[in-house]
Amino acid sequence: MIPIDQLIHHPHNPRLDLGDLTELTESIRNQGVLQNLTVVPEAEFPGDDHYLVVIGNRRMEAAKLAGLAEVPCVISDMDYNTQIATMLTENMHRTDLTLYEQAQGIQMMMDLGLSQGQISEMTGFSRTTIKRRAEMAKLDKETLKEKCTQLTMDEMDQLMKIRDIDKRNELLKEAGTDNFKWRVGNAVKEQKLQDTYNQVKHILLQAGCIEKSTRGVTDFWEKYEYLLYSTSIDLENYKAGENILPEDNRQLFFCREYGYVRFWAEQRKETVSADEDDENDEAQAPAELSDEEIQRRQEAEEVRNAWAKLEEIEEHARESREEFIKTLTVKQKDSRKALDWMMISLAAGFIEDALASLMPDDIPDDEDEETYYLKWTCEQVRTNPMLYAQIMNKTFFDDQRCVMNQWRRDEKPEYRRNSAMSTGYDWLEDFGYPISDEERDYLYGRLDCYGKAEDE
Repeated sequence: MIPIDQLIHHPHNPRLDLGDLTELTESIRNQGVLQNLTVVPEAEFPGDDHYLVVIGNRRMEAAKLAGLAEVPCVISDMDYNTQIATMLTENMHRTDLTLYEQAQGIQMMMDLGLSQGQISEMTGFSRTTIKRRAEMAKLDKETLKEKCTQLTMDEMDQLMKIRDIDKRNELLKEAGTDNFKWRVGNAVKEQKLQDTYNQVKHILLQAGCIEKSTRGVTDFWEKYEYLLYSTSIDLENYKAGENILPEDNRQLFFCREYGYVRFWAEQRKETVSADEDDENDEAQAPAELSDEEIQRRQEAEEVRNAWAKLEEIEEHARESREEFIKTLTVKQKDSRKALDWMMISLAAGFIEDALASLMPDDIPDDEDEETYYLKWTCEQVRTNPMLYAQIMNKTFFDDQRCVMNQWRRDEKPEYRRNSAMSTGYDWLEDFGYPISDEERDYLYGRLDCYGKAEDE
């Protein structure tokens, strides 16, 4: 038994916040301290009978609040590295540490010269876990400390996929907002596309192509011819080893536009016969483009870019929705809300086609169609909780877009309000979906890539 006034909090305990001690204090007041504290002699005061608490800092503070004068302890002679590892392991296994505290604890051990493998052996955590926490420690400390309680481990793992530390810190500031997952997802996807582009770029440069960064500039359109859309490289679906060079024997130029690589070539030269007195034939210089033709090509490029940007946003929105819907099950407390949304979708005429593809063909003679839809769906949702989200997803989002001219690519996308999608997003938000600003702009016609909107 050691007097409490001889016990000192370990100065390098990864756990910074002891949390609410109310219940623990009451328990100790009634039953005493039932589990020994683990302490080590305070090295700075040899022979002074003071000890650092390695395990049991919360119990020590609660015992003070409960009015105890002494507490049961086990005195250990563990070295400093083992002390840090023990405190880290004790708290992490009890999920007591925040992500910030976990990251700082791992970094503390690495600062002592321990490798990730050694830390893994000392703490019992996998090397993957140690590596992830070490990556977290690279983040801005103040921002991580502020935002860590608003992040799940899955969200942090997604953030750690981004190699650029400045980009990570920029996105970390968005934690806790509806835009966080959307923007992290965009950044991860962009990083992957850039990696693929770097591979493609290397191949094209090796083949003698020239990278261009000037687009929509007058002298660029005067000198080069834009190749057919079919020659473009889709970076998202690119597979290593594919033949990606257009069949054209002219000097080729390329640049990246969103998720694609586009090609240009030198204007074709038309040769003419020289005067008989000339010793050599001379190639006629390429004809200059008129201002109208240059403007037409620039406008065509803007249209292509607008469609590419829109499709990128639509694809990311679809992926984000489906990731959320995969985990959406209707809990008992939400059954009434789920039924209300079914009624809304039926009343608006959205749901029949979705149900028709899933339910039996034959409707009993004594049932009207709408009532049968509801009964059948309620039964299926009761026995298969995942089915409800699948039905509603098909109802609101299958083949739906907020574009009037989706089959015409000769002008910018024209916005139209899509009632099914708008209602679908209302449904998703009601079940906890974090809709991003970009998705809202898509739904309500505020994207820069939209052309004219539908008539009011």
